[in-house]
Amino acid sequence: MTLKADAKPLHACHFTHTTQAERLEILSFRNHPDTSAWMLNEQISLEAHLQFIEQLKTHPSSAYYLFKQEDALLGVGSLTRVHPIHRHAFLGIYKNPYLEHVGAQILDALEFIAFYKLRLHALHLEVLSSNTRALHFYQRHAYRKEGFLRDFIYRDGRYHDVWLFVKFSPFSYNA
Repeated sequence: MTLKADAKPLHACHFTHTTQAERLEILSFRNHPDTSAWMLNEQISLEAHLQFIEQLKTHPSSAYYLFKQEDALLGVGSLTRVHPIHRHAFLGIYKNPYLEHVGAQILDALEFIAFYKLRLHALHLEVLSSNTRALHFYQRHAYRKEGFLRDFIYRDGRYHDVWLFVKFSPFSYNA
């Protein structure tokens, strides 16, 4: 991860260590129409959100982080289905809908955690085929299309296709 000389540090805070106020902000980011339109489940209740955060304490194969820069909450990054033997995971991000141009910072920080800290070999992700902004974003960041799930998501009375992407670690780790 390259940082500009004047860049402020980016902090990753695991969801289980967030404050109640931060948890409410995370839910507002997640349920914002600009974010929820691209998610598997469009809206999440407060109760379901808080239960989800609580269950993360006992699920080591999933990690959700709130990324912060000073007092600004930039957004969320997740590593799910983390497989310690095969050393891969699924990545997901969504940004604070009121900020622009923070997605790359979140992605860089999440890749640093995945490839450098966890020493994963590969990151996978899924993107709705109609989400052209995300498709271009991940391709600009060296993710490559690996597959296609036809009619994978049912929403608004019809099925939607999903693209699968992969990015391999720039480091060479032996198992």
